[in-house]
Amino acid sequence: MKMLILLFLFCLSCTKEPNRKVLLVSIDGLHPLLFTDEIFHTPTLKRLYQLELSAHSLTPVFPSVTYPNHTSMITGVLPRTHGIISNTEYHQSKGPLTKWYWEAEKIKAPTLWTLAAKQNLKTAAIHWPVTLGAKVDYLIPEIFPLAPWYEGNAWDLVNKHATKKLIKSLHVSIAPYKDQREADLWASEATVKVLKKYSPDLTLLHLTNLDHAQHISGRNSKETQKAAKEIDQLISQLISSLPLDTCMMIVGDHGFLNYNKIIHLNALFFQQGWITLDSEGLLKDYQVIAHKSGAQAAIYLKDQGLKEKVLKLLSSKQSLGYHLILSDQLSELGAYPDALAAVSALDGYSIGGHLKGAVLEKLPQTFGQHGHLPNLANIHSSLLTYNCYKQNLKLKNVHNLQIAPSIAKILGIRYDFPQKGFK
Repeated sequence: MKMLILLFLFCLSCTKEPNRKVLLVSIDGLHPLLFTDEIFHTPTLKRLYQLELSAHSLTPVFPSVTYPNHTSMITGVLPRTHGIISNTEYHQSKGPLTKWYWEAEKIKAPTLWTLAAKQNLKTAAIHWPVTLGAKVDYLIPEIFPLAPWYEGNAWDLVNKHATKKLIKSLHVSIAPYKDQREADLWASEATVKVLKKYSPDLTLLHLTNLDHAQHISGRNSKETQKAAKEIDQLISQLISSLPLDTCMMIVGDHGFLNYNKIIHLNALFFQQGWITLDSEGLLKDYQVIAHKSGAQAAIYLKDQGLKEKVLKLLSSKQSLGYHLILSDQLSELGAYPDALAAVSALDGYSIGGHLKGAVLEKLPQTFGQHGHLPNLANIHSSLLTYNCYKQNLKLKNVHNLQIAPSIAKILGIRYDFPQKGFK
């Protein structure tokens, strides 16, 4: 009898479904119109939306820009907790920096790749934000030239900071890539080869050209339609090469709004005498400054005695085309722990960086932007899946913070995330 019980338990362990692998694909700037509107030729995305678990709307964290949202995707926590609070950094004495949050050491919360490593799972990341120097088994980080921080060209920088000999071992056909479109083609092919050659348990892939097209021409332009069609083809190729034991989750970090007007808050502060410039018109010193990223900005003080004056001015100027976000709301959003306040542009507006001149600038054409508060419907992204779940569920809305726990569950990673996964 004892032998039969042991045999029964052994057979149960034999038939138990093993933990699956995950490919997380971030399409930067993915939004619902791309698979619901006829103007976009995206048959693969539209088929996935109909046949697999999907969510029409995915709410981003604030600010709805790339680096904070990608970091929330792989930590499951808000920017105030994981530390990547904007795309670019701010320095209290120097003011806003052009330096981006490239380095993984800046992340203050456990990531999916660190949690995976604790369970001896293999990881890969291709062009994923904030992965420079990350402890990822097969790493090709997102890094681009920007003096004086990193100089050269993007291809050389990526090769320099990738896992040693990894790029050469893949033999990707497009090399070197010269722009974001070619970078997406290269990254997609590299991902296919990484999956086949190294079989990582978790793979992260970031595609950027759709975001680029929307920035320069708006969310529904012909350029955006072309970029969407090309992204759809890349997703189709990834599906055709996907290992049978791998789930592919497709997400976006934010949606897009069109704009043709720019608000230069620092020009407003300059008019008040709160910003001083050197002989070349560059920032010399400040008492109050706006650190912009996309269509929003955090407001920082050097002179705390100006707090009430600054808040009064910002409140009175909201008719310029922005919404004022006070510190208590920033705390609820998990954003900007050291800022006095923040502003989020209204639909049709963005935030500029001029230090003097006109505060409100009208543009001759339409562009696209993001960064706004996540309560704006058009700033929402979407979720699509392939080979992840047995049920064909249509979820109305999910949140960025649900991505990490959902992936962890598929991988069999146990961790106490603040939010539950999609199911």
